[in-house]
Amino acid sequence: MISLNRFTIDKHKLMALDREEQALLILSGHALNLLGIWINLANLSAHHQSPSALEDKLCAARTHIILRTLYGSLAETWEWLKRPASQQLIGQKYLDRMPEEARLAWAELKRSFGSSGMLHALRNNFAFHYPKSDQIEAAVKGVPDAEDWSWYAAKENTNSFYLSCELVIGYGALGMADKPTDLENLNHVLQVAIKVVNDLNTFLGCLMATSMRAHFPEVQPGEHIRVHGAPAAASFTLPFFLDEELVPA
Repeated sequence: MISLNRFTIDKHKLMALDREEQALLILSGHALNLLGIWINLANLSAHHQSPSALEDKLCAARTHIILRTLYGSLAETWEWLKRPASQQLIGQKYLDRMPEEARLAWAELKRSFGSSGMLHALRNNFAFHYPKSDQIEAAVKGVPDAEDWSWYAAKENTNSFYLSCELVIGYGALGMADKPTDLENLNHVLQVAIKVVNDLNTFLGCLMATSMRAHFPEVQPGEHIRVHGAPAAASFTLPFFLDEELVPA
């Protein structure tokens, strides 16, 4: 069973906030939503096991696509947090009111993004922007000859996958970590991303709570909602192949 508490915000009181205060609160929740969705999708994709070795291979490649989108979202979240207006509000108004765990997470975020530009490099070259032709050329050379250079095409595009194209993008993206081996590249990127995810979850959750106490002290947990029948995380996965093509509703 999953337990939820419902908090209802008065739209007119939200509209009465200073514009930058309003944006800080809304974008904190938006960032947490994005991170939660990409992490869930990556887990559902990574844990799918099929009788088909081909489907397992395509699920693994799809998981890397989802993870690259997560990496881009992490860098994009930091781009928002480092805007002058965000920095000013956080530093001058909220940080001293936040618990120690949030202040430590903020310091770690500054350290993570200050010491390495890897997540931004991924965002700028392979996640949210397409790489340039010279990067593609270098990535092609870096993919081992023994990899599967096939394309798998079905009538439905949702069941098709151009695997060798994705291998090139994947190897090129992981190469941004600049480690001696592909496995070290993968592990390094994952370690950095997991740390940033954890620090953002801690910091943004505390930031939202502090902002709510400052501007909406009257808002208390309302309806207590219990969700029954949700599948166990380990029992629900995301298959690759679907019998019918998904179309927009």
